[in-house]
Amino acid sequence: MDFVINPQNERFIKILKSRNAIFEEEQQWLVCESSSDNLSKFEIISVSSEYKEQYIDKHRTEGYWTAEKVLNANDKFRPLLAIHQGTVIGYIDVTYCFEKNEIYDLWVDDFFAEKGYELALLQAAIKMNQPNKLMVLVDVSDKMEMKHYISAGFIPLEGTNSIYASYTC
Repeated sequence: MDFVINPQNERFIKILKSRNAIFEEEQQWLVCESSSDNLSKFEIISVSSEYKEQYIDKHRTEGYWTAEKVLNANDKFRPLLAIHQGTVIGYIDVTYCFEKNEIYDLWVDDFFAEKGYELALLQAAIKMNQPNKLMVLVDVSDKMEMKHYISAGFIPLEGTNSIYASYTC
């Protein structure tokens, strides 16, 4: 059984822990409330046939939304790529067809991390989604990721923290 739990529900968490449930990190919803018109100097593009294989090769595989699934769901997703000298060095997977769209993955190669590519990808995703809302679910303990989103204009949605737990009978 899978549960999404309010972290303040200590009684239920205690019961699940006593039964050896597996818990993930506490998460927080953030929503973009403002955006910067200061577009980046970096090359940010939609996935094209030229960069499709690089995107697939660099995409993380541990989540449900693999590169292949994102590309096959082109009615819902619009992945954006950060390009440096003809090479994919980052990507963001984001939905675009809903009133409230969601970022599913943001990745930048370690060598290019903290050089502005994360913000450039976020700004491009925000601009692409206007006038719709853009949201993301972030691990509360990941201070660096929280910093990236907050610097791009996202704010925490109070009262939306949750913990995912799974329990096998």
